[in-house]
This record gives sequence, structure tokens and C-alpha cells, in this order.
Amino acid sequence: MTNTSTFQQFPNETHQSVKIPALKFALRSTFSLWQPSQETRYAGIEALQEHYRALTSTYGFPVDIPLESMQRATAYFATRDNGEGIARMEDTIDYALSKTSEHIDAILEVSDYFANNGQAQTAVLIKGAVCRKSQQPARCRGKNSTTD
Repeated sequence: MTNTSTFQQFPNETHQSVKIPALKFALRSTFSLWQPSQETRYAGIEALQEHYRALTSTYGFPVDIPLESMQRATAYFATRDNGEGIARMEDTIDYALSKTSEHIDAILEVSDYFANNGQAQTAVLIKGAVCRKSQQPARCRGKNSTTD
């Protein structure tokens, strides 16, 4: 990480009110590259992994892909009407499930969102991928395993 200093004045703030704007400025300038670009977010899980590996290297502490980013990527890829989108969705789900079993419910929430918003085909696609890749979620067992 390069050590660069940035100076910012807050002329409309008092000694008491400057704390929050100054903290926001400090965090934004220190971690300006934290959020991946839109191109990176939708290039596939490999691009996200590379982005967060670079952050880990830059800042010197482990930076994992946020679960919410994996949920958004799953939703995005599931709605692409092509084989590449489906493959990227499955790669994202594979990665999410490999991190922790808690991610199962989070990815199934994406399926639930689509099911509750009139997109049953997308919901079944996501849920089917999760259920094929995981042995444990109770929601994958039983006669309604792809629609409940």
C-alpha cells in the first residue's frame, strides 16, 4: 500500500460537527478501491476473487467476498438467457457454498425473492443448483424440493 496523504478542509463544519464528515472522507480516500467495478462484479466469480485477493495484498489483512456480492452475482447470472450466465451462476454458487454452510440459506433467499416476484423459472434454476451442490438444506428434501 502506498502512503499518500490527502488533505481536505470542511469549511461548513464546526469543531464538534466535523467528526463524521472527516471520518467518511478518511474512509473513502483510504479504501477508494474497496468496491469492485461493475465490470468486475459481473465478469464472474474469478474476477471477484482476484479483486478481493488484491485488496488482501494491498491492505495486509484477509478480505473475503461479501455474501451480498455473491447473492447479487447469483441473481444477475441467473437472469441471463444464455449458457454462459448459467455457468457463471453455478460457479458463484459453488464458491459461496464452499466458504460456509451458512451461505446456503442466503443463496436460497435469492431463489425465494424470484419465486415471490413472479419469476418461478429463475427461482427453480437457483434452487436446483443449490440443491444439486449441497447435501444438507432441509428445503431440498421432500416432494416439493424445487418449488417450496
